[in-house]
Amino acid sequence: MTDNVYIYPTDTVWGLGGNIFSEIAQTKIARLKQTAPNKSLSILFPDIEKVADYFNLPAQVSNKWLEQLFKLEASLGIPTDWSKIQIPHWVVHSSPIILIRIINLPVVREIYAQEGAPITSTSLNRSGEPAMVDREAAKYFSSMHRECIFKDDKSASLSGLSSTILKLDENFKVTVIRQGSKILEILEHAKRLSST
Repeated sequence: MTDNVYIYPTDTVWGLGGNIFSEIAQTKIARLKQTAPNKSLSILFPDIEKVADYFNLPAQVSNKWLEQLFKLEASLGIPTDWSKIQIPHWVVHSSPIILIRIINLPVVREIYAQEGAPITSTSLNRSGEPAMVDREAAKYFSSMHRECIFKDDKSASLSGLSSTILKLDENFKVTVIRQGSKILEILEHAKRLSST
């Protein structure tokens, strides 16, 4: 584990994250974004198999359903009590849900391999400002903050829009928390949850 803070591309905007087990990394992220230190963050995984290492997902939430959901630029909030481990309080705080994302990009796999754990994921921007989409802007931000490690990935195609955030409760009811660009496809996909 390191206390590194990474700047990396996602499927939507440039992201900012660090090892979920490093409180120091999360403190740096809050300072960089100028957000409250008690703001919950998403957890980013490179694939479904890694999610299964950390969470006991019910059979109703199949790998196939999840894989399709995350291809639609979505984040999924699941009950924290589905976790196999104690999620650090500096990631989830007092929230009863935890947001997870899967982004199947080489850069995400590389960071995961380096850290040996998932990283937190939040948009690269200061609070109240638009999330960064431009590579040069993200690179410049990194150059101005020496604690950041800039990771590029030419295979990433950023949509420029925030992800849709869904919440899934213990009764498998899906609620939209934030709408993204593919909301209609996501809502249609959410209907398939009980039939997968």
